[in-house]
Amino acid sequence: MGLSNYSEGEFWVYENDPTNKARVHRGSCKDCNHGEGVQPERLPHNRWHGPYTTCADAFAVARSLEKRDTRGCRNCNPCDA
Repeated sequence: MGLSNYSEGEFWVYENDPTNKARVHRGSCKDCNHGEGVQPERLPHNRWHGPYTTCADAFAVARSLEKRDTRGCRNCNPCDA
């Protein structure tokens, strides 16, 4: 899918089991890359969830994962207008 096919209202949740963290990202965030991440291969204990059309929906999913540390990405600040 080309980048022009992505929406600015696209949010993803990154779940990291070893660190017990969840992060909400904008799809356009360099760390998210529309749910592809930055690693060339996916690790079994790290997962992307999404896309979601609102930041609130993504945060609801992130909180449901019950990770110790759940917040928005510090690079893309997903819920800032």
